[in-house]
Amino acid sequence: MDVSKFKIPEHWPTDAKDFAHTAISEIQELKAAMKQALLDVVDLKRALERAQAEIRELKEKGGTNSSNSSLPPSKDPPSAPPRETKPTGRKQGAQKGHPGSGRGLFPLERIDRSIDEFPRYCPVSNKQLSPDELTSLSCKRVHQVDLPEEIQLIVTEVRLHTCACPCGCGKTLTAKMPPELGNTAVGPRLKAMMALLASRYHLSKILIQEVLVDLYGPDATFSTGCISEAEAEISASLKKPYQDAREKIQTAEAVHVD
Repeated sequence: MDVSKFKIPEHWPTDAKDFAHTAISEIQELKAAMKQALLDVVDLKRALERAQAEIRELKEKGGTNSSNSSLPPSKDPPSAPPRETKPTGRKQGAQKGHPGSGRGLFPLERIDRSIDEFPRYCPVSNKQLSPDELTSLSCKRVHQVDLPEEIQLIVTEVRLHTCACPCGCGKTLTAKMPPELGNTAVGPRLKAMMALLASRYHLSKILIQEVLVDLYGPDATFSTGCISEAEAEISASLKKPYQDAREKIQTAEAVHVD
């Protein structure tokens, strides 16, 4: 029965009419709630079906390993069965004649210092040996790369002289900072390092401050404003080369050939 079509008789008492109005309103609200509940049940059923499909897919993927798919052995789950390997008859490790992949030696002109090391004791008698009593039969060269014992900043004093103009104009002239040094208290190489730390390694100004002091000591204490100014100067100096390279790439016959 559609209660919205029910008409309350006029001869009913006022209490009965009020009760009827309340009952009709509650019945309509209950019907709306039941309708929404049915819609929610349909949505839950669909969600359950999707979840069951995902579970089936995950179960299928869970059984996937390097032996039954294109997955590499490094992606095998712990539950994967051990792979069957056929012996090749070769020993483990690099084969004879295989070129090594270690670091090569630096050229002699690149070496800053050299140390001659001789055997220090006899493994049979345990006697300590002196280099003076040993004759070298061969020598194995090993190169070790390290930082210098102390890294110091280069402090350059620029004296900006004020002079009387010799042309007779009567003016006094004061020299300006050389263009190659820029106008900040930071040299070009240190500016480039600040810009590198900010752009390539995404360090904040505070972290750049700490890195510079850790590497170069208290002489490398700079304000965040100084670091920002150096970064902006480097960005401005690279703007034109960047635009030139971009235009050249856009007009090139082929790109990404590398």
